Amino acid sequence: MKTLKINQVRNIVAIGIVAMLIGVAYITNPAFLKAPHAEAGAGENVSGYAWSENIGWISFNSTGDGSTTSYGVNVDIANKATGGSGDFSGYAWSENIGWISFSATDLAGCPSGTCKAQVDWSTGKVTGWARALSAVGSASGWDGWIKLSDDTVGVWAGKGVKISANKFSGYAWGGGDGAGVAGVVGWVDFAPLIGTVPVGPVLGAPPCTPADVDASGTWGTCQALSSCTAPPSTQTVAGVRVGICVGGSTTIQSCSKTITCQTTAAPTAGCNNNNVCDTGETLLTCPADCKAKYQQF
Repeated sequence: MKTLKINQVRNIVAIGIVAMLIGVAYITNPAFLKAPHAEAGAGENVSGYAWSENIGWISFNSTGDGSTTSYGVNVDIANKATGGSGDFSGYAWSENIGWISFSATDLAGCPSGTCKAQVDWSTGKVTGWARALSAVGSASGWDGWIKLSDDTVGVWAGKGVKISANKFSGYAWGGGDGAGVAGVVGWVDFAPLIGTVPVGPVLGAPPCTPADVDASGTWGTCQALSSCTAPPSTQTVAGVRVGICVGGSTTIQSCSKTITCQTTAAPTAGCNNNNVCDTGETLLTCPADCKAKYQQF
């Protein structure tokens, strides 16, 4: 389960790669960022967010992210009571890769197995695929496919996407096939946390908006998205907070948080703190570099 934390260098590099691929996708397919026409955020029954280390947040309903374009993901619940199957449809949104389709018409020709995204209501297991539409027709080498589960892969067995008690959990994979097909999305966590608050997709809960939270819900504490090094001793940085509506669905909102900056320890005299016991440094003058290490010549 992924908890939101300070961005790391590898995430910055990944976002740079994503931006490059999106640029290629736009040149070869300029229409990919346009909204699909079959969306209706308030009319869809899935809301909440998934998280990818590589591309960040994925929103499943426009009502929760303040978007002016209506969109959402839907799961058919007609056979839920009898333990049948339920097909997915609709679209999720990522600020970094655009529209992600769960609709069968966009999923034909998937790499393997059953293409359409569906849930087995008797077990809650979700199978099939989703696809980032920005990759369709792209010359970047990235195909956009995101697999929702695969029990034949040892580390993934039993850990694919599931729905239990109307809450999503588990992981999807959009990291390529290891045989020349590029991957961008990586692992997608369907039960992420912001602080200690779960914000993963939920089924059937009324979509939650910031206005709903202001009226009758609860806002969580602002979580800082970056750190700082003193001086100064404090700094105000960008953050994010979670709003919880009465029905249990969530929304997220940008915020600002004043944090205490970390103080960098001054190097010990005669010690350059480079993790190597250099000439002139000894265990007495530079224990950080020379402890249990040989002097480097």
